[in-house]
Amino acid sequence: MTDPKCFSHVYLGNNRLDNGGDVVSETFLMTESASIFSRSLPHAAYATFRAFISHIREVDEPIRTVFLIHIGSQICFVRDRRERSPAATAVYKGHHPADVVEHYHQTLDSAIQPAANCHVWVDLDCNQDHGKELFFACHFAECVEYLARFG
Repeated sequence: MTDPKCFSHVYLGNNRLDNGGDVVSETFLMTESASIFSRSLPHAAYATFRAFISHIREVDEPIRTVFLIHIGSQICFVRDRRERSPAATAVYKGHHPADVVEHYHQTLDSAIQPAANCHVWVDLDCNQDHGKELFFACHFAECVEYLARFG
């Protein structure tokens, strides 16, 4: 299990619904995964990845084997559309990159309507699930790009 003193955990929505599908109580489930919104996680992952690549270069130098390393696995959760840790929620209440939202609107989902005065994730006039998925995918991609810079 990830040490919560080092890295905050991922929290997902774990709401109870009535027979009509309305939320009866809003609760959160802490997972064993480390949150990408933890300030120290990307730096620790980068240092680990860098040490791993350096070790491979040192050991494999005479042979020069070509490796393909896949960084990141899935950009979604099964139980929820976005992470709900305190750090993730603070970012979700912050500004979204307008160019990403506009590109998504034009190419993938016309349900997302980036209004002229809409500058934060929570105010996107769109299908709530799509906006939450876009939020998480955007930040997961930033984390993966950060890690991939070393390779």
